[in-house]
Amino acid sequence: MRGINKKNMINFLHQETETVVSFRLEGKIIAEDIDKIADILEEKFKSEESVNLYIEIDNDLEEFFGGILEQAKKGFTVILPNLGKIKKAALVSDKNWLRKITDFKDIFFTMEMKGFPSSEKGEAFDWVKS
Repeated sequence: MRGINKKNMINFLHQETETVVSFRLEGKIIAEDIDKIADILEEKFKSEESVNLYIEIDNDLEEFFGGILEQAKKGFTVILPNLGKIKKAALVSDKNWLRKITDFKDIFFTMEMKGFPSSEKGEAFDWVKS
């Protein structure tokens, strides 16, 4: 797919679920995308006792982390003080090594975290909302 200009994109999914923030990242993730996630999480943290995350990643890790680094301050000021409110996180990706990151979550997080291949999106969402 080299040479194809992918759009910046974040799509929020499953909006009917009050305690799950779910989104799909694709293309090049930019600072404004991270702002959108932080804003939605901030509202959920105010209104919900706990929040679960469902994240589909369909992009290069370099692009993903580039967006996070651009907006790390905003994300840290919203997420870190409320980290204890995140109970579960499902990471859906066909990149096996990216899903394996969830194996090391105990080093950094107290939440339950699990990786799923994209063929198991339904199972991942059912797991995170249970």
